[in-house]
Amino acid sequence: MTLRLAFSGIRRQPLASLASVFFIAASITLLTLTSLLSCQLYGSIDSLMDQAQVPDILQMHAGSVDEQGIKDFADRCPQITGWQISSFLNLNNPAVRLKDQSLAGSTQDNGLVIQPEHFDFLLDLSGSKPEVQPGEVYVPVAYRGLYDLKAGDIMTIGSDSLIIAGFIRDAQMNAMMCSSKRFLVHPQTLERLQDAGEQETLIEFMLADGASPSQFRRIYEDAGLPASGPFIDRSLIRMMNVLSDGTVIFLLFLVSLAVLAISLLCIRYILFLQLEQDRQQTGMMKALGISRKAVRQVYLVHYALLTVPGILTGLLAALMVQGPMLEQLRELYGTAPDSSAAGLACMLAAGVTALIVLVSVRLSLRSLDRQSPLDALRSTEHTRRTGTRFMTVAVCAGCTFLILVPLFLTRTLSSPAFVTSMGIGNAQLRLDLAS
Repeated sequence: MTLRLAFSGIRRQPLASLASVFFIAASITLLTLTSLLSCQLYGSIDSLMDQAQVPDILQMHAGSVDEQGIKDFADRCPQITGWQISSFLNLNNPAVRLKDQSLAGSTQDNGLVIQPEHFDFLLDLSGSKPEVQPGEVYVPVAYRGLYDLKAGDIMTIGSDSLIIAGFIRDAQMNAMMCSSKRFLVHPQTLERLQDAGEQETLIEFMLADGASPSQFRRIYEDAGLPASGPFIDRSLIRMMNVLSDGTVIFLLFLVSLAVLAISLLCIRYILFLQLEQDRQQTGMMKALGISRKAVRQVYLVHYALLTVPGILTGLLAALMVQGPMLEQLRELYGTAPDSSAAGLACMLAAGVTALIVLVSVRLSLRSLDRQSPLDALRSTEHTRRTGTRFMTVAVCAGCTFLILVPLFLTRTLSSPAFVTSMGIGNAQLRLDLAS
C-alpha cells in the first residue's frame, strides 16, 4: 500500500517530482565529477612518479660540485641506496624562442638536461624514455598547449636552432607551480650549448625504506656538502603536483557543496508544498487511525523512488562531461592505472548524496509528526507564507554565493595590489640577482 501511494503521489505531481529528480541529479553530477577527477589526479601522479623513479631527496646547487665528495658521503651513509648528479644548464629566457614565441616573459627557470642515468627519468607521452638525437629537443608537455607547439617546430636558443622531436612528462617539474622546467637534449647538444646559460647541479638521492628526509637533511648539512639551493623531498614534489591541478578540483568541490545545499532547500520547499496540498488527506489518514510513522513512510518512499533516476542521471551526466576536464590531467600526468577506486568513489559519492537528501526529507517531515488530525484540517496560511519566504531567501542567498565567489576571486587575483599580500612590493618590474 505504501508503495502504491508513493507512485500515486508521483503521478499526481509530475512537475514537482521531475524538479526533485533534477536537483538530486545536479548534486550527484558535481560530487561524482569531483570524485572522478580526484581519483584520476592522485592515481596518475603516483603512477608517473613510480615510472619516472622520482628521487627521495633533491638538492639543487648553483654551480658545479665535487663528485668524489658526494660519492664518499654516499658510501659512508647507510640511509642512501642510490645517488646521481645531473647537470642543469639554466638558459637566459629572452634568448629562447619556441616556434615564434619568446620566453622573455616566462617566470620559469628553463634549462637543458640529458637523460639521467639511474633514476628521475624524463618520459615521453607513451611512458618510455625517448631516444634523443643530436640537434633535437624534447619540450615539457606543459608547454605544448601553452605555446601551441607540435613535433617538427623549431626551438631557438640564441643563434642555435633545435628541432622539437616530441614532448616529455617530468614527474619532478611537471606542475606549473614548480619554478623550473627541463628540456631534454642529446649530450652533444648540451656540450655545444654550454655558453648559452649558467650551470646548475641537481644532487639526487634514493633513501632506504623508513629513512627520514628531515634527519637525512641534517646529516647532509653537517657534512658540509653543496647546498646553495632548495632542498626538496619526494613528498614535496607530490604536493606541488597535487596543488597545481588540485586547486581547480577543490573549487569544484566547494561549488558542489553549494549546489547540494541549494538542492536540499529546493527539495524541502517542494516537500512543504506537497504537505500543504495533501494536508486534508493526511489529516483523514490520521483520523482513521493510521499511524504517523506509516504516513511519514509514504513520503520517504516517494523520495526514495525519485533518488533512483536522480542517481542514474547524475552518474551518466558526470561520465559525459568528465572527458574535457580529464584531458589536461592526462596530458600532464598520463592515464591513471586501471583501478576500481574511481568506480567505488563515484558510487560512494552518489550514495552519500542520496542519503543526505533522504535524511533532509526525514527531518522535514517532523512537522507532519507534530500535527494532530484536527490541526491538519485547519488552514495555516501564515505558517505557509513564512516558510515560503524563508525558502526563497535561502535559495537566493545560495545562488548569489555561486555567482559572487568566482567573481570576487577573479577580481582579487587580477588586482595589481594582490602581490603585496605575498610580501612583494607594488612595482611593475622585479629583478632577482644571484649573489
